[in-house]
Amino acid sequence: AGVSNTTGSDNMFFGTSAGVFNISGSSNYFAGVATGLNNTTGSRNVMIGGSAGASNTTGTDNTYLGYGAAGTAALVNATAIGSNASVSTSNTVVLGNAATTITGAGLGTGSGLRFANLNNLSPATPGPTGTTGRVLSVDGSGNVILVQITGAGVSTNATGPVAETWKESDGYLYNNSTNGVVIKGTGLDGNSLIVKGGVLSKEVNVKVEGSESWPDYVFKPNYKRMTLGEVEKFISINGHLPNIPSAIEMAVTGNNLGKTDVKLLEKVEELTLYLLEMKKANDAQVAELKALKQQVNKLRKK
Repeated sequence: AGVSNTTGSDNMFFGTSAGVFNISGSSNYFAGVATGLNNTTGSRNVMIGGSAGASNTTGTDNTYLGYGAAGTAALVNATAIGSNASVSTSNTVVLGNAATTITGAGLGTGSGLRFANLNNLSPATPGPTGTTGRVLSVDGSGNVILVQITGAGVSTNATGPVAETWKESDGYLYNNSTNGVVIKGTGLDGNSLIVKGGVLSKEVNVKVEGSESWPDYVFKPNYKRMTLGEVEKFISINGHLPNIPSAIEMAVTGNNLGKTDVKLLEKVEELTLYLLEMKKANDAQVAELKALKQQVNKLRKK
């Protein structure tokens, strides 16, 4: 144990090959066969258990407790507790082989606490009835995040750090995701999203259900269009345009923007065809009137 030590001081090596390659590392405590095996200059490390910290070379202020507990060669202030627990990031605590990880420096953009065997696909417990507040949950990477809950049956699942995605300011709720917001489900009366109040948007894109539903069919030869006389009769009886919902229907079912746009365009295209027919009739009348004028002028000359 410690056979290669030259300038290291205040070390305690117990067990065959414990700290066997240590040269100048100081204030280390190695207990167990091959503990701190490859340590050379690392100092202030505590390694207890067979082969604990065997891969450490220059790392300092680390704690490895348990058979095979280890970290990479040059970590600082890392802790692995449990048989074969393995830590790979400085300022991090790993508990057990299938590890729960706690880090003071954070894991990338995640939180300082991570559960390796728990993520947002794991079963979640709904919030208690009437609950308003926040609970701890996990994202897809196992990072522990804070989730807002309100009311009964609220799932604590989350797909990302809520604090990074949502924020509340001046009484408004904002979403910062560059991917937008997708709302799924049937909601109330078959609606996924219900807004109590006005909606202000710079642009609204309503999906069309297939090209065949767009009113280009009005211009096809087999399209059956009512005559203007038939339209007039329909309006006098029903009080609205043919194939357009009445005011009573709108009040009951609401205004489906996509379907209404289609029907309005259908009427515009029908109106265009009516105008074209009237133009043809008018052109024919103008030509006929011109011919009659020419005949009248010839008779006058005679």
